[in-house]
Amino acid sequence: MNESNAVGALRAPRRSGEALVEPPLDAIGGLLGRNAAAATSTAMGCVDLGGRSLAELSRMARAQMLGEAVRYTRQYRDVAEIPPQPPRLILAGHQPELFHPGVWFKNFVLDRIARQHEAVAVNLVVDHDTCRRASVRVPTGSAEQPTVETVEFDAAAFHTSSFTSASFTSAAAVPWEDRAIADIDTFRSFGKRAGELLRPLVAEPLLGALWPLAIEAADRGATLGESLAQARHALEGQIGLETLEVPLSRLCRGEAFAWFAAWLLAEAPRVRQVYNDAVRDYRQANRVRSASHPVPDLADDGEYCESPLWVWSRSNPRRRHAFVARRRGGLTLSDREGWSCDVPAIDAGSARAAVERLLALDGEGVRLRPRALTTTWYARVVLGDLFVHGIGGAKYDEVTDRIIAKLFGIAPPAYLTATATLHLPVVHAADAEGRLRAARKRRRDLRFHAETLIRDGDERWRDVVSAKRACVDAFRRAAELPWQREAARERHLAVVRANASFAPWADEELHALEADEARLAEQLRVEQVLESREYAFCFFPRDAVVPRLLALADGGV
Repeated sequence: MNESNAVGALRAPRRSGEALVEPPLDAIGGLLGRNAAAATSTAMGCVDLGGRSLAELSRMARAQMLGEAVRYTRQYRDVAEIPPQPPRLILAGHQPELFHPGVWFKNFVLDRIARQHEAVAVNLVVDHDTCRRASVRVPTGSAEQPTVETVEFDAAAFHTSSFTSASFTSAAAVPWEDRAIADIDTFRSFGKRAGELLRPLVAEPLLGALWPLAIEAADRGATLGESLAQARHALEGQIGLETLEVPLSRLCRGEAFAWFAAWLLAEAPRVRQVYNDAVRDYRQANRVRSASHPVPDLADDGEYCESPLWVWSRSNPRRRHAFVARRRGGLTLSDREGWSCDVPAIDAGSARAAVERLLALDGEGVRLRPRALTTTWYARVVLGDLFVHGIGGAKYDEVTDRIIAKLFGIAPPAYLTATATLHLPVVHAADAEGRLRAARKRRRDLRFHAETLIRDGDERWRDVVSAKRACVDAFRRAAELPWQREAARERHLAVVRANASFAPWADEELHALEADEARLAEQLRVEQVLESREYAFCFFPRDAVVPRLLALADGGV
C-alpha cells in the first residue's frame, strides 16, 4: 500500500472550486526525496532484467523519455532548456481526450511541483488506449431548461484502406495511436458547432482558443489524439505551464521499453503469478466479486501464458492480448488469433537479441504496448521520481503496489493523487435534492404513518383523534392474537384501515406534496445538468477555470 495515500477514503470533492491533493503539497518535498533515494538504491541495482539492472534500465529510459519529449513538444510550442541531468522527473498521464477540469488539474499540479522542487515535468499521452468515442456531451439550452447534446468532433468510423483492404473500422475499437482523423470537415467545424450550443450558457468558452490550435495540429498531419493533446498542451503553454509531453507510443518504440518487454515475456509465468495474486488480493480486500474488476486475471493454458501487454497491427488495429510460449531456443509471441513471431531467448544473461527482435516489430506494422497496470508500474518504477494520479489511477495502484513489491522486491514508490471539481459558472437554484428528499419522506409518512404526525391537541386533527385511537386499539388487539395466518392478515388489515381512516384529512397536503415533488424533481434535473463535473475543460470560460486551477495547484482553498 502506498504510504502516502489512504486510497479507499479518497473521494472527488462535491463542491465546485474544491480540490483533493493527497498527500498535501507541503509533504511533497520529503516524499520526492525518499522516492529519488530509492531509485538509486542498492535494491534497484540488484534487480536483474535480462542483463541490465533495474537502476540501469531506469537511467536509459529516463534519458530516452526526455529526448523524445523535447523533440515531440518542440513540434508545436517552445521548450525551455532542459538540464542534461535533471535532478528529478515528475510525471502524470492521461488519454488524449477532451477531459474535464478535474483531470486537467493534474497538469497544473505537475507544473507547480516541478517549479517548487527544481524538477522536470513530463505528461505522458496514453495513446495506446482505445478511442472510445469521437464525440463529447455539450450542455445547452437555458439556465432554467438546460439539456445535453452529443456532438461529434470526428466521424464515428474511419476508413482503413491505407492499412489493408478497404473497410470501415469503429473508432471504439482503435487505439488513439492509430486513429487518424476520418472526416476533416467534421473536425474543423466542431468548435463552431459546439460553441453555438454552449453560447446560451457560456458565452466565451476556452473552446474558442483551443480549437484553432487543434486544427493547426491536424494541418501538420497529427492523428486525432495528437491534435487534441497538442492543442491542449499549446494552450497550457499560453497559460504559463512549463511541462513537456510525449505520447507513450513513442517511448514504447525505444530500447528501454523493448528491454523491459523482453524481460516480461521471458519471465511470463512468474509475472502472471504475481500479477494474478495481486489482483485477487485487491478483490478480497475490497470485497469485489467481479472476475473482470479491476482487471481480468492473466490466463495460462499450459502452452501459452498471457502477458500484461497488448498487441495489434496497422492492418488490424484492434488490441489483442499478448501470449507467449517457450520454444526450443527461444519464445513465441502470439495473439492466438493468427499472428505470431519468434523471439530469441535471453542468452548468456543478456536480452539483447530479444530486444532487437521486439524493436523491429514497429517497422513491420506491429504494436507491442503495455496494458493499464503495466503502464503504471513502468512509469512509477522506471520513468520518474513521482507520478501524479487521479482517483481512478490511485485506486488501481493498490494492485500495482503489490505487483512492484513482489515482482522486484522493492518498496513501491509513493505517488500523489490530485483531482478537482468545477461546475459551469451558470447561476441557478440549488439544494433541490435535500428538499425533494424531505418532501418524499413527508408524503410517505402521511400515507403510511399518519398517526405519528397527529397530536391530540392539534385542532386540524380533532375529529380524527377518536378514529386514530380506535384503529390503533384494533391493531394492538390483532397483535396480541396467537401467531396464525389469519391473525397476520388481521394485523395487516388493521394497519390498512388505520392509514385509510386518515385519508380525508391528509389528501389536501398529499396533493400539495406531489406537486412540490414534481417541481423539485425538475429542479434537481436542472441542477444535475448544470453541476456535472464531467464537461470538457474547454467548455468553461477562461476566467472561471484557469485562475481557480492555478490557485488550487498553489495550495489555495
